[in-house]
Amino acid sequence: MSNLQKTETSFHCQYRDFDPSFNDTIVAIATPPGKGGIGIIRISGKNALVIVQNIFIPVKNKHKKFKIESHRIYYGKIVDPIKKKITIDEVLLLPMIAPRSYTKEDVVEIHAHSGYAVLEKILNIILQQHARIAEPGEFTKRAFLNGRLDLTQAEAVIDLINAETESARKIASCQLEGRLKDKLRHIQDNILKSLAEIEAQIEFSDDQGEDYIEKKFWIEYIYEPLKNLEKSAYTGQILKDGIRIALAGKPNVGKSSIMNRLLCQERSIVTPFPGTTRDHIEESFNIQGIKVRLIDTAGIRDSRNPVEIIGIQKTREKIQNADLILMVYDISRKPGPEDFAIFKSIREKKKILVFNKKDLIENEQVEEMPEEWRKEEKVIISALKDKSMDALRAQIIRSVITEGFNDESKEIIVSNVRQKQNIENASKAIENAMRCYDSNGPMEIVAFEFQEAKKEIDQALGVDISEDILDRVFKNFCIGK
Repeated sequence: MSNLQKTETSFHCQYRDFDPSFNDTIVAIATPPGKGGIGIIRISGKNALVIVQNIFIPVKNKHKKFKIESHRIYYGKIVDPIKKKITIDEVLLLPMIAPRSYTKEDVVEIHAHSGYAVLEKILNIILQQHARIAEPGEFTKRAFLNGRLDLTQAEAVIDLINAETESARKIASCQLEGRLKDKLRHIQDNILKSLAEIEAQIEFSDDQGEDYIEKKFWIEYIYEPLKNLEKSAYTGQILKDGIRIALAGKPNVGKSSIMNRLLCQERSIVTPFPGTTRDHIEESFNIQGIKVRLIDTAGIRDSRNPVEIIGIQKTREKIQNADLILMVYDISRKPGPEDFAIFKSIREKKKILVFNKKDLIENEQVEEMPEEWRKEEKVIISALKDKSMDALRAQIIRSVITEGFNDESKEIIVSNVRQKQNIENASKAIENAMRCYDSNGPMEIVAFEFQEAKKEIDQALGVDISEDILDRVFKNFCIGK
């Protein structure tokens, strides 16, 4: 058995042995608060089956001893465990006996009528049966510690719950299936194989003519896959969390009209007079499944109006914090000092030059475009025409999505900051190892860097991870999941 396999079969146990609360039976309301057709209470732990036998009476064969079978739905009623004639609610009971459950423990779900009073009463009855309220994310944490999920899959659970767009859902679903886990484990296996070769080189270094190293293997099966995952992180973050886009430009170039067209509603006031927008306006919408936070800003120009000056100051702040800038320029006029000053202020930012008002010119050629502008991504539009806005939407997608990725892509996407950091560190360690090897450095250093890469992949998967990191991961979960 490889070192990796040994680690995978043992690392979950360290937390179970360390934390006595892991043996508690936990319970929580798993559905959001409020009135609805169904409210679900979830119980997990060694006493889950005993508890429901004390408080549940099946409608069928209610006078016989109730024997629970796994993965069957029972119809009956929840009763007061002391005064069993008092019915609390009619429910459906779904038992899942270990290890065939989400937590790999005995799990029981009670499907009751929703509403605060009903669910709270059932919850209190269960708490009287020596269960305790689950901590946020504790059901998923137990699934991780019991080896049902690795940490990338556990993090995908909360991402799936929080997904607001189809793209975010697909990434989370892909990771929950274990595709990122499988990719990282494959890289880890190749790291271990390479370590064996490096150790052989060290041990038999006196044997002349023997070379156990395959650097081409390092590049093709370790370094490049890590770099590809690293590159995917930007796209993953955009697809998961969305992107902040700021409209920038001098007054009266059409920023507010563009915002209204993108939103398909009259959100910003549009007039022929410069300086209409004095403060920034923010709205959210989707472009091809990507969440966009669009910010219409005050036109940037020299002004003595104190209100407009404050708006321009806020504009500059919003522009610096944005992920993408749409610099809007009136194509029917020659660029002036204000246009050049705006471009200079966003030179280092990711941007698209939006040449607006093409309906006012005879052709779509920008006659006097500065040389520096020609290198930038650009689109020529008319905010008055819907088809022009389709071109702008398409350009935004091309700007923020990694080349080669599309909605049906089979590419594995990293969308978690913690995972991204581990992958970057592993990639750097392999890079250091290859640099040392190329310069005929000590093979012990090469081995050390490979060991560091292995540790980083372990961390990404949740192997030998610190309690602090584990707590940070699960504190963002809701109670009941």
